[in-house]
Amino acid sequence: MATITLGQIRMHQDVLRLACGIVVSFYGARYMSTIAAVEAFRLVGWKHMQRSLVTLWDNGRKAAEASRKDDKVDADKDGVPDVQGLSRDELVKRKLPVIIKAVDPEEVSEALSSVSAGLTAVIATLKVQFAKTLALGATIGDVVADFAGGVGEKVITAHTPPEYQKWVPLVVQNFARLAGCTAAFTMQCFTV
Repeated sequence: MATITLGQIRMHQDVLRLACGIVVSFYGARYMSTIAAVEAFRLVGWKHMQRSLVTLWDNGRKAAEASRKDDKVDADKDGVPDVQGLSRDELVKRKLPVIIKAVDPEEVSEALSSVSAGLTAVIATLKVQFAKTLALGATIGDVVADFAGGVGEKVITAHTPPEYQKWVPLVVQNFARLAGCTAAFTMQCFTV
């Protein structure tokens, strides 16, 4: 599997600019909104997006390599790799833990945050009310995670196998943010 470098991403920036120019040229009445959205993304998210894409690619490569190694395992010593006799559901149940063990949750979380920051800048430019609600929801989620996260993490950690415990803080934080965003959007529906 090939490795993507920042140099390769930078090499294709001219192609991306050309594609954006073509989209803007044929987007009609939304011309200024499109330019504003592209510029917001470029200013807020593009530099981080480059690094994030490389990080996500590298973690995907690690997961694929772990999966390939798992494909060769013959634990029952019958001469046939164990994955060949599995149904689709059994294969998913086998591969998911392999992938989760292979990737670094902190790197993936940081990379996805950078990607979402750039997309949020675009959304904020196009829909300010949506961005306000999203920010409020993320803040509510962070407060809930700070307040109840310690207890939640302890309970979840106690019932989680040791090899997956590195994911517990991120899962708790992201579920709290999801709950906060859901609450914020629900409140917004009743106020608009």
